[in-house]
Amino acid sequence: NIFSGKYSRALYLHSVEDLQIIDNIIKETLYDGIRLRQRIKKCIISKNLFNDIGIKKHQDSQDAIDTYWSGEELIISDNIIKNCSKNAIEVKGVSPDSTGATGKVVISGNEILNTAYSAIHISSGASKTTKVKDFVIANNIIKKAGTVGAKRGNAAIFIRHGVESLVI
Repeated sequence: NIFSGKYSRALYLHSVEDLQIIDNIIKETLYDGIRLRQRIKKCIISKNLFNDIGIKKHQDSQDAIDTYWSGEELIISDNIIKNCSKNAIEVKGVSPDSTGATGKVVISGNEILNTAYSAIHISSGASKTTKVKDFVIANNIIKKAGTVGAKRGNAAIFIRHGVESLVI
């Protein structure tokens, strides 16, 4: 599939099961490319091309992949992500209400170029007490992350509160 044009988000997925998002082109979205929200048992996002994500300046998220993830397994692999107005991949490892924590997240083999903030941003969302764990970040190519020079944007990979059992 090719998603091109001024969609708010090309894909918005909420409380669904066993997804495979493979071989799509997602470009020129106003906000996120893909937004995932809670209780998605297993999801694979692989071999997609994201380009020019977040073309409308706004406080809303403008990430290629934006998640509040509380599923069993999330695999984000072998994608090409270029030109994001915020983060390329943001994984908040809990549901939006801070209940339910992530099972396993693998972010591997992605090529990420030119993000305003971080290429990969991992946290427990708004919750400062919920622990999220079992993350693997490996074999990614990251170039020109943090192009706006913001404090958090200066990290190619930004890990913050609540994250345990992480392998980089």
